[in-house]
Amino acid sequence: VESRRPPSGEGLVARRLRRLDAPAGVAVWWVDLDVALEETERRLLGAAEAARAQRFVRPLDAQRYRVAHWALRWLVAEALARPIADVDIVADARGRPVLPTDPRCHLSLSHSAGQGLVALSRGAP
Repeated sequence: VESRRPPSGEGLVARRLRRLDAPAGVAVWWVDLDVALEETERRLLGAAEAARAQRFVRPLDAQRYRVAHWALRWLVAEALARPIADVDIVADARGRPVLPTDPRCHLSLSHSAGQGLVALSRGAP
């Protein structure tokens, strides 16, 4: 997970990501959560993610949740050179995102208000 190139995807969110400095073997991205997803991007969320987003009371909270989880999914797809639709992210017993098909890839998602951080690494978490 050492891609140094900026994200190459289309859409508003792809232009709202910024790569941060991190130790070798770790990729960390800042995400602006206050930009709505396009409908085509929303359809790429997993079923569990879409269902959880619908349970939020405030529309802004649902939007931020969708953007954060879409950004995680999109960055994993970029790092693994896969189509975003082929990235299967599930929650482990503690609610942390994991890739069931690649246990060596460690994911982290953190968000507060309109900002999010996504971290990806291979090997030790």
